[in-house]
Amino acid sequence: MRTYNETIMNAASTASTQTSQLVRCENLNFVSVQISTTGAPAGTVQIQVSNDAPTSGIPTNWSNLGSAIAVSGAAV
Repeated sequence: MRTYNETIMNAASTASTQTSQLVRCENLNFVSVQISTTGAPAGTVQIQVSNDAPTSGIPTNWSNLGSAIAVSGAAV
């Protein structure tokens, strides 16, 4: 089992659309993502995945994984 426990995005403004860096998840059976916010953000979070060949560099074909998650109100 391989654990990738890294901060992908930090101190990002919630005032506009943000896109994180590419995170390679090759040959994994399971993936989980945790999103933490401070303040009172409002909007949605959408996880996207790609099945492009890893030799192509950064993928160009992306698909939404599930539905967007609504975020609103003060963070706990």
